[in-house]
Amino acid sequence: MKASKRKPPLVLVTVIALLFLLPFLAYKQYEWLGKVSASEREQMLENMRARGSRFRDDFDREITRVYSSFQYTLPRDGSIEVSALRSDYAALYSNWMRTAPYASLVEDIFLIDQLTERPSHVERFNTSTLEFDKVDWPASLLPLRTPSPTTMNFVFKGGSQLQKGVERIFRITGPVNAEIPAVIISLMQSPRLSPGVNLIDLPRSVAQIVVKLNLDYIQKEFIPALARLHLYGDDGLLDYAMSIVNPAGRGRPIFSSGDSEFKGDVTLSILSARPGDYLPVPPIAVGASRDVFEKHVNGRVSVQIMQSGTPLVAAAGFKSNDGFWELALTHRSGSLDAAVAQTRQRNLIISFSILLLLALSVALILISAQRERRLAQQQLEFVSAVSHELRTPLAVICSAGENLADGVVRSEEQTRQYGTLVRNEGRRLAAMVEQVLDFAGIQSGRKTYNLEHTDVPELIDRALETFEMQIRDSGVVLERQLADNLPLVLADRAAFIRALQNLIANALKYGAAGRWLSIRASATSENVSIVVEDRGSGISATDLPHIFEPFYRGRSVVDAQIKGSGLGLALVKQIVESHNARISVESSPERGTAFTVVIPAAGSVPNFVGSHDQAYSPR
Repeated sequence: MKASKRKPPLVLVTVIALLFLLPFLAYKQYEWLGKVSASEREQMLENMRARGSRFRDDFDREITRVYSSFQYTLPRDGSIEVSALRSDYAALYSNWMRTAPYASLVEDIFLIDQLTERPSHVERFNTSTLEFDKVDWPASLLPLRTPSPTTMNFVFKGGSQLQKGVERIFRITGPVNAEIPAVIISLMQSPRLSPGVNLIDLPRSVAQIVVKLNLDYIQKEFIPALARLHLYGDDGLLDYAMSIVNPAGRGRPIFSSGDSEFKGDVTLSILSARPGDYLPVPPIAVGASRDVFEKHVNGRVSVQIMQSGTPLVAAAGFKSNDGFWELALTHRSGSLDAAVAQTRQRNLIISFSILLLLALSVALILISAQRERRLAQQQLEFVSAVSHELRTPLAVICSAGENLADGVVRSEEQTRQYGTLVRNEGRRLAAMVEQVLDFAGIQSGRKTYNLEHTDVPELIDRALETFEMQIRDSGVVLERQLADNLPLVLADRAAFIRALQNLIANALKYGAAGRWLSIRASATSENVSIVVEDRGSGISATDLPHIFEPFYRGRSVVDAQIKGSGLGLALVKQIVESHNARISVESSPERGTAFTVVIPAAGSVPNFVGSHDQAYSPR
């Protein structure tokens, strides 16, 4: 019959499958985290835009509030009545200071006469007297003397009753000047219908109201207040570094939350008065039969004048600007990409750490399975060896007993010999059983030791008594070297003697070829050293790290068919360590093997109460 192939253990198959699966899982995890990071970046970017948009809307809403709060409508003839103007602006200013949530946004109010070519004076609103005072042209309003990028064109085109191709243009300054900064309100004269023809005169700007904004307040109070409302996190810190600049200006930014400039992950235009929503169309002085239609399409104001349902004049103007300052938001990690990269790196570290732990767990399972398999094999070998060891003395005892019972032995001398044989084999059998029971007790944690002051030479002599006949019959030379005045040690006599007996037995068994055995004892102020040495073939370097493991037997010993259970040295190590001592071994083929036990002297052990009842458990 052919021997059936041995199937690999299920645990081993599972572990190998997991080891192949882990790289695939790692790749899929990396791929998935890449998608998660991309999605997270889009979500973070959208959130940043939304919060920045809310900041911008609130900022522009307050600028628009300034624009709408200081609007003034001229009489139809365009004349400026000073007393009415003063009275009206006194009321507008008082209402502003009473109702505006950020009243300090307004620093000054100026009136500029645009009917005069390049006027050298302006009128400044005096907040104390609530009147306009004539002052020299302020340096802060110099940008208004030059054409501004915020100037808007209004184009009036002829209708069907006008001359073909006639087109008239007038210009007014836009609602915001970013350089000052200020809100500009143009006071416009209404267009009038020319007598005798269907042609409307162009409207013209009679004067400008310049509401100068308080830049210091904007930088120190207004922007931080809006930032706390929209850009701060739950930790009380800015979620984003922010900067506000004037792209047309030069020098330092208007506001920056950091020490250096940055491009920004999100940029938004701010500082807009939304003139498409708030700039009123000049009133048209036409007959009652003519209607005015106003449309707002994408910020563009269109005006049509209708007569009997027929378009007469169309006025098309401006498209409102998005804003003259630029708000830049950057994630506080340095950039949005850096924040996403950090998050992804952290997630990768966590994920791959979990996979690594899983891989280590699989490896530990494999190692544990191999170790258990090896331990099971050692236990089988131990049972086999112990069974053989037990069978030999039992066979001798049974054979001797049968001979005595059958009357084969007749002389007194033979009887004595048989009795000695039975006694020795019985002792050998008892020692083996005792060794197994000791090991089982130590492993279960139920073994205790009664420590007492003990004389070292007594322990050594008691251990040697057991081997006296064996040493004499085998011709082994025994060297016993014990230093004078050795200090007492704390030991369980029976257990420590058993440990020394195991060391001596090993020396006689494995070092018999050298026919030499040495037992030495020396002391320092704190320790006593006991050395058991032989001149045998030594222990191989491969076996040396494992000789104190339970059931372990070297390959050379097994090949030489030297009997043993593999428990002797494991018991020695357990007993020695239970006495707060330590054991070491040195071995070489040239010099043999030497075991050294170092046990503390009784005087160096603190808080010891001499009592035979003191118990010590290795666990």
